[in-house]
Amino acid sequence: QLAQVSIKSHFNASHNPYAHFKKAVTMSEVHKARMVAEPLTVLHCCPWGDGAAAVVVCAADVAKRYTDKLCPKVVASIHKSTLPDGDPLFTLTQHSAQLAYDAAGIEPADLDLIELHDAFTIEEIIYSEALGLCSKGEGGRLAEDGTTSLTGKHAINSSGGLISMGHPIGPTGLGQIAEVLWQMRRECGKRQVQKSVNLAMTHMVGAGGVCVIHLFKR
Repeated sequence: QLAQVSIKSHFNASHNPYAHFKKAVTMSEVHKARMVAEPLTVLHCCPWGDGAAAVVVCAADVAKRYTDKLCPKVVASIHKSTLPDGDPLFTLTQHSAQLAYDAAGIEPADLDLIELHDAFTIEEIIYSEALGLCSKGEGGRLAEDGTTSLTGKHAINSSGGLISMGHPIGPTGLGQIAEVLWQMRRECGKRQVQKSVNLAMTHMVGAGGVCVIHLFKR
């Protein structure tokens, strides 16, 4: 299941001109790659690199002056730091996500696309559970059965994610937002999410001590 996350991410990135890694990989290649920390090989881990990203935020009526293309609406913006108790990875994301859902008046089942912090393959599995996309312990199944693929119910990291698109640290979160924009405008070519992307989430964590979540509506 961990390897399946890597395979999916590298496949998506192979169709992303902005990705760090643009080569699809096989299950065998993931397993046989250089070991980093068992059971994670180098193909389970994100690269660090340089990068830049920018997002223009403005009122809807102002946006219309500059473009006639679709501009997603920000329907929730949550920034939380370490909680007094609970796991800094799972619980912090779970708490932040619930605040975002409440603010937007939606449920996890409504999400069409999620760009989440997958510095390592296990993080996609952990966070898919913390975000409420499935029950705890079922995150691996989502990757295995195709739920998180470009044709699945909850596409995760259509960009290739941190594992394959890359992780230049500072710009990473803005890169996620750019991917949401392109997906909602249906400008992603071969990595286009099959169904209409009406609701999307971006999720970033920092050293386990901070979580930032944004929800976007088409």
